Amino acid sequence: MPVYYISDLSDKDKNSSQISVENIVYIGLRDVDVAEAKVLEEHNIRNYTKEEITRRGWSATIRELVEEMELLKYPVHISFDIDSVDPSECPSTGTAVPDG
Repeated sequence: MPVYYISDLSDKDKNSSQISVENIVYIGLRDVDVAEAKVLEEHNIRNYTKEEITRRGWSATIRELVEEMELLKYPVHISFDIDSVDPSECPSTGTAVPDG
């Protein structure tokens, strides 16, 4: 998780511009290793799995996220992982998994 290095999880170069883990949300997780799962759980980092989104639907998931994080009041940065795209739509993705 590269966000580790710019968040307050990292001890390296602590400063006020680091992102607080309470402001981090992962959307569409589908392949989380043991160490990543431990960090998510230990720091209570909100995440929505691909299965959860499929079950609940995108609209309900985004609506909940907007309300919980008060996203209409604060700036948002979205980082998009190309591996989340189905390989039929983006065949050059490095980690090809059906449905992205």
